[in-house]
Amino acid sequence: MVSHKIALISILFIFSGLFAQEIEIVADNFFADEIKKQSILSGNVFVKKSNLDTLKSDKITIYFDDNKQPLRYIATGNVKFEILIDNNKYNGHGDKLTYISANKKYILEGSAWISDIKTKREVFGDEITINQLEGKYEVKSLESNKTQSKKPVKFIFKVKE
Repeated sequence: MVSHKIALISILFIFSGLFAQEIEIVADNFFADEIKKQSILSGNVFVKKSNLDTLKSDKITIYFDDNKQPLRYIATGNVKFEILIDNNKYNGHGDKLTYISANKKYILEGSAWISDIKTKREVFGDEITINQLEGKYEVKSLESNKTQSKKPVKFIFKVKE
């Protein structure tokens, strides 16, 4: 079966009710469910927001409110991203990334890794949460079902002597 690229060009969403952000999403497949208020894009998903943030994944599900504004985004499968948070640029990857619009919260799960591009600081863990509004960061190590033991979280950074 031949898959055609679907480009949702210049989709406008309003974040925090203050200003419009342009989001461009390109994927192989698109499905929308008006009753469930969700859209599912799959296959080579690429998301670009205002030339600042990019996201690549196998699938992204977008959940909307009654006014058709996005509540949260859930990207799964080979998630890779570059985002701007508080004027710092970060690269990262993991198995699943959830973004909750209302409180600007990112939750990265499964072999999670984030790197500050400028400082080269890196964080590794099973779950990394960034809450922009509260200015809080949390990294968790979760218990493995197979070994019943926890892997440690890891933070790598350089200091000037």
